[in-house]
Amino acid sequence: MITLRFHASVAKDPDHPEWNEDYFASDGESPTKKCALSDGASVSFSPQTWARRLVHNYLENTTVDRKWLLSAQAALDAQYDRSTFDLLDDIGVSEQGSFASLLGLSSDDEERTLLVTAIGDSVLAILDPTAEAVLQTFPYTTSAQFQESPLLVPSLPRHNSSVFSDEVAHQFTLIKRAEELSGCTLVLMTDAIGAWFLKSVEEQDGNWKRLLGMRTPDALHQFVTLEREAHRLRIDDTTLVVLDYAIS
Repeated sequence: MITLRFHASVAKDPDHPEWNEDYFASDGESPTKKCALSDGASVSFSPQTWARRLVHNYLENTTVDRKWLLSAQAALDAQYDRSTFDLLDDIGVSEQGSFASLLGLSSDDEERTLLVTAIGDSVLAILDPTAEAVLQTFPYTTSAQFQESPLLVPSLPRHNSSVFSDEVAHQFTLIKRAEELSGCTLVLMTDAIGAWFLKSVEEQDGNWKRLLGMRTPDALHQFVTLEREAHRLRIDDTTLVVLDYAIS
């Protein structure tokens, strides 16, 4: 079972939270059995809409494969009429399409497993039951990986092979046994705070534990503001989700 302890997001521009291109949602139950986080790529077409579509598609169907992606792409395409794309063609936006990360968690009580799907640079951290040690991070394991161009989920079918090639597809799935996770804390983060987190783990300064003390959106906002001013946190949409895992 997955219980939501904390969720908040701070936009790149705090004066315009409506521009936030991160999106998180769960199946609405408590405890939840599935949830997902997505971060739309700012340089692409309608990243906020695409991030939302990916999250909702995951909540409807956690089997992320070619068929799943095609259904998400068709749903996005249906939201925009042809004239919209024709106008955007003048600046090449529709030609590029949309891109976003996807980090999805699905708990299977019968199989007693947690399925993690991670495409892109949104990161899951698994903390031990004492919340004093980081057992694993996925899909990134070092802060340096955030300097690389991430593999993102595309909205145009012609880019699908980049995600579902034989060399790549197996890399974005992680299966954990319930017994391994009982009592553990699960932390979901978009790239800016994910990079900050892994840097803290690498430097062994213990600052990453500050995230576990967040209780209100204002607390995260204050934290993000101070870390940005100190140039320790990149200015970007920043989303933090803290979950507790227990065997049902």
